[in-house]
Amino acid sequence: MVEKEITKFEKEILLQEKIEQLENELKEFSDLQKKVYSDRLQKSIVGLENRIQRIKKMLYTT
Repeated sequence: MVEKEITKFEKEILLQEKIEQLENELKEFSDLQKKVYSDRLQKSIVGLENRIQRIKKMLYTT
């Protein structure tokens, strides 16, 4: 039981770190997008936003 709780806690920490990493990447892409518009970059931004939302949903429903 204790091992399972530790694993769950570790999983939450990893998910939070992943969210932070993706949000930083999203900020970089958004800053770049402000300078030069690119359809491909816009698709990447939308994809990152979707990944962040999925991970947050996974984190908060676990």
